[in-house]
Amino acid sequence: MGSLHIQAMGNFGATAILAELAARGRPGGGRVRALTHCNTGSLATAAYGTALGVVRALAQRGALERAFCTETRPYNQGAAGRSKVV
Repeated sequence: MGSLHIQAMGNFGATAILAELAARGRPGGGRVRALTHCNTGSLATAAYGTALGVVRALAQRGALERAFCTETRPYNQGAAGRSKVV
C-alpha cells in the first residue's frame, strides 16, 4: 500500500473521530487527546504511519491537544535477544 493510501487512511480516521465527538455533543472546535500503542509509524508502514497517521491528520487540522504513545520500542521488537536456540 502506497504512502498516499496510508495518508488517506489517516485523514479518514481523523474525520471519523471528529464526527463521533460531534455526534456526542462535543463542539467541532474541541481538541482531541489520542492514545496510540505499539509501532504505528514509518517502521510499520510506508512513511506516514497508520494510527500515527490519524494523530498527524488531527494535528494538521489543529484538533490535537496531546498524543500519548504508550510503547516506543523499535529496538528488540519481539523475542530477539530473549530466547535461546537449543
